[in-house]
Amino acid sequence: MDASELEQFVATQSAGLQEARVARVVCVTSGVVFELQAGDARRELALLTLPGSARAFVLDANARAQVHRDIERIDPTWIAPLDPRPPRWPQETTVLDALRAWLLRPAAQPPEWLQLENAHLVALRCQSGDRRLWIDFERRDSVRRAESFVVLAEL
Repeated sequence: MDASELEQFVATQSAGLQEARVARVVCVTSGVVFELQAGDARRELALLTLPGSARAFVLDANARAQVHRDIERIDPTWIAPLDPRPPRWPQETTVLDALRAWLLRPAAQPPEWLQLENAHLVALRCQSGDRRLWIDFERRDSVRRAESFVVLAEL
């Protein structure tokens, strides 16, 4: 993802994700997925890596289920659980390979980044000409003290 793609991603996705609550964080073999809840809308924000490349994606919650149904009609073996061991990505791996690994991942294991659960996504941001994406989260405890977290992804 180059700097201009990242700027466009932040510009188009920020408003829809702002103040969304992190329902779950899932570490996948190719990156991390934030399952977000904003009102009745559920979305997934994924940061996926490949050799020499990284991408950010946002999908509505029903998009993943629809892709599963469509692919199952074509070839049911494609939605079989993936090998749980981390893959050794060959150099010729494409962005679509990582996207497939994310979309067709097996059921989530217990999240590893528990401190982000129930936090709210406050902002997506980047600097012009830069390939780094900052994702700002905030969580308030029972006495309304704010705790901030920042995820920095170089895309």
